[in-house]
Amino acid sequence: MRSNITAAIIDEITAEQLSETPARELMALQTEVDAAVTLWKTRLDKLQEGLDKKFGAEATKERHAGSRDTGTINLKDDGLSIKCELSKRVKWDQEVLATIRMRIAGSGQNPDIYMQPEYKIKEAAYSTWPPAERAEFDKARTVSTDKPKYTVFDPAAKAKT
Repeated sequence: MRSNITAAIIDEITAEQLSETPARELMALQTEVDAAVTLWKTRLDKLQEGLDKKFGAEATKERHAGSRDTGTINLKDDGLSIKCELSKRVKWDQEVLATIRMRIAGSGQNPDIYMQPEYKIKEAAYSTWPPAERAEFDKARTVSTDKPKYTVFDPAAKAKT
């Protein structure tokens, strides 16, 4: 039996009312919303690609003129302002940095002038430690959560795929 409920109802009812909705109708809503999100992400990606094709070369030229590879450039077109942002993401290889840190310390210099060490504990390992060992590390451990995510699905339909 197909439900007549559509995602438009989400704009008209509260989360509490949604929580009282039968699971099959929630599954239908989730399927519809997931499809819409996918469609809009695809549209947004295509739009950004078009904007990059239209303004990317000029933005790159402006950045390079300012001796930069990243950052924000403001352009004008057809009486409008176009904000062109290119973010920088930096990730450091911890093993390579540890080797460099040891070399700097070995030469008698203070490596803290150049870098700060980053330590991580694997959660799978931590969970197997005896309580006394875990207690020592607990003061350095913070646990937070993301917003909950729920997926409603029909196991029979999933088994067919």
